[in-house]
Amino acid sequence: MKITNTQAGPRGVNTVAGPMLVEPGQTIEAKVYAREREHIEAAGWFTIDGAYEADPTDGATRAPMNDDGSTKGALIAKEQEIADLQQTVKAKDAEIGDLQQKLAASTKPASDDLSVLDKGRGWFVIVKDGAEVTKSLREDDVKDFDKLSDSDKAAFVDRHKPE
Repeated sequence: MKITNTQAGPRGVNTVAGPMLVEPGQTIEAKVYAREREHIEAAGWFTIDGAYEADPTDGATRAPMNDDGSTKGALIAKEQEIADLQQTVKAKDAEIGDLQQKLAASTKPASDDLSVLDKGRGWFVIVKDGAEVTKSLREDDVKDFDKLSDSDKAAFVDRHKPE
């Protein structure tokens, strides 16, 4: 059913899924048990378009509640939303990892000369023929590497070998 708030302020309505806040002029789609009809009509806060749901036959009079007063349906919906977001984050993390690998592969030097490779996030490494030959270093450590002589480069690599 469609429920529209006709008042100047937000109003609450009890739905099958639990209480919902409806802003002024806002229309929501929700299922509402027939037992709520009298209260909704008496308040005069809403216009209703559609049919009420049959009252549950299991003797229940309210949506199941948690200790904090929230409905179990709302909690389950939030838990599902969190699980969906966690899956999205995992997928994005995997995508970022793939992109980082592609970037690293595309920036590897083609020659077998020693050169500086930017690994990203402020980390650098010396590579030879595309293979890392030093541990990760900061920019200040490698900023003048290309100006060194071949023997000084070899000594630098020897001092900074991976552990």
